[in-house]
Amino acid sequence: MSLVALPVLIHLLARRNARRLDFPSLKFLRETPSFRLRPRRVREPLLLALRVLALALLIIGFARPLITSRASAKHSRVILIDASLSMQARGRAEAAREQARKLINKLGANEQAAVLAFTNNVSTLAPLTGDRNLLAKAVEGYQPQSGSADYAAAIRTANEILEPAQQVSGEIDLISDFQQAGIVGATGFPRTGATVIAYPTGAQITRNAFLTDEEVARTALGAEVYATEIVAGEDGRSGARNHWAIEQAAGARSGIEWKTEENGQVTGRLGATEPDDFDADDERYFAFTLPRERRALLIETDADASVFLRAALESALSSGSATRTELSSQRELPRDTEELKKFSLIVVTLSGEPRAGDIKILGDYARAGGTVLVLLARELDTDAWNAFASTEQGAALPFTSLTRFANQLRGFGTADEGAPQLSLMDENSLAALRAVQIHVGFSLSLREGAATLIRWSDNSVACASSQTGEGTILVMGTSPERASGNLGLSPALPALASSILRSSSSTREPVARTIGEPLVLNIAPEDDVTVTDARGNKISARARQLMIVGGKYFAEPGIFRLETRDGAVRFLAFNSPASESERELASAEQIKNYLESAQNNLSQVNRDARGESLERQSSAWRYFMGAAFLLLVVELLYALKRQRTRNILNEISGEADLIE
Repeated sequence: MSLVALPVLIHLLARRNARRLDFPSLKFLRETPSFRLRPRRVREPLLLALRVLALALLIIGFARPLITSRASAKHSRVILIDASLSMQARGRAEAAREQARKLINKLGANEQAAVLAFTNNVSTLAPLTGDRNLLAKAVEGYQPQSGSADYAAAIRTANEILEPAQQVSGEIDLISDFQQAGIVGATGFPRTGATVIAYPTGAQITRNAFLTDEEVARTALGAEVYATEIVAGEDGRSGARNHWAIEQAAGARSGIEWKTEENGQVTGRLGATEPDDFDADDERYFAFTLPRERRALLIETDADASVFLRAALESALSSGSATRTELSSQRELPRDTEELKKFSLIVVTLSGEPRAGDIKILGDYARAGGTVLVLLARELDTDAWNAFASTEQGAALPFTSLTRFANQLRGFGTADEGAPQLSLMDENSLAALRAVQIHVGFSLSLREGAATLIRWSDNSVACASSQTGEGTILVMGTSPERASGNLGLSPALPALASSILRSSSSTREPVARTIGEPLVLNIAPEDDVTVTDARGNKISARARQLMIVGGKYFAEPGIFRLETRDGAVRFLAFNSPASESERELASAEQIKNYLESAQNNLSQVNRDARGESLERQSSAWRYFMGAAFLLLVVELLYALKRQRTRNILNEISGEADLIE
């Protein structure tokens, strides 16, 4: 900027250009003092000002300045405190509060902060404010809960707080015990323009025992509950599979207590038996409907399909199971649905025209928790069944219409191997199924909510299932009769029957759910549901809300009672994530690597999010260059005008001298 003074010096010291005049004799000239280079007063102040200003603008333009309002922006920080289950370990919660207090006490006069607690959900303890008393009170209200630490959700919420105010200097303070299981290998760290600073807190637990992997199996006398007990200590990990027999409606013994609820479900809790240093995860809760005995009912017809189905079911029932198994057969469905409750699976082949009474019985049986396997015979009346499927009575069927194909070979194509009804079929069984050739069969057009299990080789639907109440109805678009194809002779049929039969005698729902995980309820999304916890506290919500933000309603481990508007009751068990029971905390290097991977993301975000703003701010140099150019033009025009005026005055002065 010192160059700005250069025009002033030149203007003051520069030599004036003399104008040449021809004279016939020197006697007509007066003697004048010789010109000396010396300072003199400013004779053209406006011209000087234009030159100085133009040069200053040129210098500023070449410097390419970045104009920003950073100096006027408030510095804001968001304090994130881990409230997951592991923070209930001795001393960790108070250490987190103390660290938060230190950060609040360091706030300057032009700084503000927000305090958030996070697990799977993020709760605001104090909004963005400069009131230290309010922030301190919020920190005192912090309490660890029972979910897992979701760092990504916490950072996203912090972004939402900082971004509206365009906090260029925003800071996110992350206070956590930083369990190793929560950050090592974690991905999906959200992008943010703020600086993230980690504050590890708490000491590592010496020894912890906890339960995981709860399961239920049917026995001849009732049920058995299984769970794995893990013991983690400084000398490593060990585990044992524990099991408890449930043979009465209610009871208690070492490690378990249970009771039978009003709707027939069995609820209870398990307890770790090994001593440890962390008590918050010692109990695990369960709730289940007692699985049905593995018993099948075959409704026989005169066609040879019944022979093949009987052989397949007998093979499935004798496949090395220790539980009681039985196969029954009848020519007609019982009129009383009570007679069907002892069966886990009913197999029926439909032919001719529909019989509304039979479909109603099958629907009622499925709603009560049973499984129905429906096969379609080749002489089935397609038009009549399509018409029936469109009625209220036919709504239990998974299809809205059937399309018959005949005199052409079709095979089975892709299968949903993850579906419970097919999960026990191995690769050999699936390969045998794909080798089956069908001459006569049906393609299914599915009802909303129905699931495709198997497709034909032309990609149309061959087998589908739909959830009906607590049970399932499956429809196969063919039958084992010889006139329809060679399914009856294939080893795939016994394998398919065995897989379906085993799924029919297993628990329909998880024995327990994990806090914070997506919740699936077989309830209409708009139904009103009343949720009651173990302490008797009630809250009403739509089923859709429970499924979307279940962690808000099921935030603590325990048994919850759900009652729908029509009076249906079910019980759900919720447990803390098993990962929160791991004792290892991340090292400083692991935390650094975790945040450095995030910082790489942050740098990219800073470029992306602020690119447009920075480009706009840094383009100010163009305005300075343009202004300098305009001033130079004005200065030139002004100088030319002044020069022309001086020339005119000099000519007039010269003529006057000649006259004299």
